[in-house]
Amino acid sequence: MTMFSKISLRPALRDVIAGLISVSAMAAVPAAIASERFPDKPLTLVVGYSPGGQTDNIARMLATRLSEEIGQPVVVQNRDGAASTIAYRMVAQSNPDGYTIMFGGTSAHAIAPVLTQVAYDPTKDFRAIGKVSTLPLSISVNSSVPANNLQQLIELIKKNPADYSYATGGAGGIEHLAGEQFKQLAGLPELLHVPFKGGAPAATAVIGGQIPILINPLSTVFPYAQAGQLKVLAVTSDERMAAAPDYPTAVESGLPGFVASGFNVLLVPSKTPDAVVETLNRSLGKVMADPAFIKKLRDMKVNPMPASTPAETDAYLAAEMERWARTINAAHIKIN
Repeated sequence: MTMFSKISLRPALRDVIAGLISVSAMAAVPAAIASERFPDKPLTLVVGYSPGGQTDNIARMLATRLSEEIGQPVVVQNRDGAASTIAYRMVAQSNPDGYTIMFGGTSAHAIAPVLTQVAYDPTKDFRAIGKVSTLPLSISVNSSVPANNLQQLIELIKKNPADYSYATGGAGGIEHLAGEQFKQLAGLPELLHVPFKGGAPAATAVIGGQIPILINPLSTVFPYAQAGQLKVLAVTSDERMAAAPDYPTAVESGLPGFVASGFNVLLVPSKTPDAVVETLNRSLGKVMADPAFIKKLRDMKVNPMPASTPAETDAYLAAEMERWARTINAAHIKIN
């Protein structure tokens, strides 16, 4: 009976061991298989702002083209609040499989981590896919202000600093920091910042004459300038915008180094496999080389960025983070 038990149990034991080995091997395979098959289901593009705004519009336009290139639907998910930092935290904590992508931007990536405590590290918790666009700001004034260029405005402020202030869409945003950068580079002893809850109310206040100066994205200001309600004195891009070539840059207006544009990039969690990042980067590169897509961005007064590698995007982000940290520290900006 003992002999019978030994003979009959050996094959069963072998089956158990084989099964355990198989399960162990299968546990190591899914990640590799998932990378090879990527993408085989819809992707989510997370936007940290409400539907209908400029950032959301760019993201939705990109999602449509990206889905065509990648062969799967790319669905925009709005997770607004706290200048996009809530969305950043969500994506940082998501499964690093490439199916959840962050439509990254200046406020949450380069500004908020310097100004306040955030629940993510923009460098350690993310890796870049590639660059998408920059959103240049503009310095404009109420039509009654007797200045037709940036240098004339600077002279007016220096003569009567108490008479001048500038409006933006909020404290601690890129418009606020651009205002501080303007003050520093122009050598202005003072220039009061008046924050509003959004770019539209800020523009309304300047058009109505309550505040003389507005610092806002050109895309927001352009319709008012075309209607003669505001005068655009300069844009803060590094070169004149193709869609608005009549507006000089701040640099050519006599302020070297005054470049202040919001950016948008695509990011994924840091542990996303290289193969997945490469697939997403190739698809994004095709979109960013599409003349029709480029024209749509320019028509929105947005500057498309050329196709870039993840490494080039990482270097760009590092430079932006360093630049805005310098501005924040030099201006002693604090957010309570």
